[in-house]
Amino acid sequence: MNKLLARGGIEFLAVLLGISGSLWIENNKEKTELEFEKKKVFSLVQKEVGQIISYSEKKIREYNIQTVRIETLRDNWNTFKYDTIADIQGYYEDVWFTYVKGYDPDFTTYEALKSDGRINLLGIDIRKKMGKFYEDYTKWKRVELNENEMRNDLNRYIARNQSNAYKKFPMVNGENFFKFIQLTKGDNSIFSYFTQKSQFAIGRNRRVKDYMVTLFQIKKLIDETIINLER
Repeated sequence: MNKLLARGGIEFLAVLLGISGSLWIENNKEKTELEFEKKKVFSLVQKEVGQIISYSEKKIREYNIQTVRIETLRDNWNTFKYDTIADIQGYYEDVWFTYVKGYDPDFTTYEALKSDGRINLLGIDIRKKMGKFYEDYTKWKRVELNENEMRNDLNRYIARNQSNAYKKFPMVNGENFFKFIQLTKGDNSIFSYFTQKSQFAIGRNRRVKDYMVTLFQIKKLIDETIINLER
């Protein structure tokens, strides 16, 4: 009887050890898979943030030129000499079609990770900073729409009140645009519309510079975490 109990105890212990061993192996497997997935997610986000930084630096160079052009025309409205401009078409596009140089970084990876829940692997600090950055970006996309609507308001005003000047110089190219402005520079409403419209673009341009601070903070956190994961 004692032998049977002893043998039963040994068999029970063997089964218990077998189950424990299986659970240990499974837990370690899950942990390894989780670490692998975490490294993959961080690598994907690191790549996307790096691309957004490069894109933003390029846009800032464009915006520096655009802002100077807008402010120069605004501040010298009555005395501006368009025939001294080297690139009339480029100047025209910068001050009139400001939305063409909108800020549109690629958030494909971030949106995909957010959609499938893997964004949680990044940790709270990175998630908060990336979420705030994304939120600010979407707000300024709406501001760009306001700038576009303001230009539409100006076009409607011109159609109602400066149709003769527009007929003479339809603003289909840079030279006509500046000739039209020169002909109607005494119209304070056009100046007001132009100034208000332009402020949206100038505000966006300056805001993108602020974005860079957050982007580099995010990059630093990601880089540091990846180093720790690889140890």
